[in-house]
Amino acid sequence: MPSPRTNLLVYSVPTPGNGWNGGDGALTSFAATAPDGSGTVGKYVENGSTNTGHQITAPGGAETLTVGAAYTMSLWCKPTGTGTKRWLTCLVGPGAFASFGGAVFDVVTGTVSSVSVPTGSGLTATIVPGLLGWYRCCISFAPTSSAAMTYEWRCASTGSDIFGNYIGDGTSGLLIWGGQLENNAQVGSSIPTSGAAATVTDYVLGATGIVTCATAPVAGAVLAWTGTFNWLCRFDDDSLDFQQFGTGLWSMGSLKFSTVKL
Repeated sequence: MPSPRTNLLVYSVPTPGNGWNGGDGALTSFAATAPDGSGTVGKYVENGSTNTGHQITAPGGAETLTVGAAYTMSLWCKPTGTGTKRWLTCLVGPGAFASFGGAVFDVVTGTVSSVSVPTGSGLTATIVPGLLGWYRCCISFAPTSSAAMTYEWRCASTGSDIFGNYIGDGTSGLLIWGGQLENNAQVGSSIPTSGAAATVTDYVLGATGIVTCATAPVAGAVLAWTGTFNWLCRFDDDSLDFQQFGTGLWSMGSLKFSTVKL
């Protein structure tokens, strides 16, 4: 059965007006088609400095997560079309872990370039393709510490540069949209937020097997289903004729049954 999911980020659209920030670079609001068809995304462009990383952070400060519980961070991303940047890094720890970890995503080839697993954590990374060159970059993990963790993404210089420490060229960057930190072991559909965390139940399963989604999936989303399906029917005859043709072996000429489509 479907379970409620909560996007813990208070603003999902990563723009300065929503409190998002860019370090060692500038984050601006940019007019472009987002994965959900809306017209506003965030645009991060690095400056020429090198310090603690070319980072993008969400508003609301650090999140105190439950030790051992499952969480997934995700962000839609694509190149700006200017400069050379093609790698997005998701960085976690050490607040929620004993050490830093994370993953680097190549948003040109749509692949996970590298993964660094924090001490004692089963962190995994996936990348999901969307339309118009967008990719959803995701990491799933279970915190090993009750300390607060900051939601942070970084522009990277190579496919193994998790910390994003490099000298920027002043023109390269990435387009981003749909920030999410959810209480789920894998990424779910996007949950928009605008000033407060939001909870959704993705779908309702009716008595006749009809699945009704709470919100329409974003363009290019991959939908999957697992489970069992029972086909209800009834036998047309009250009795059936069997013939024994060997020890413990029986045969039946025909079996007639009816079913009704609901």
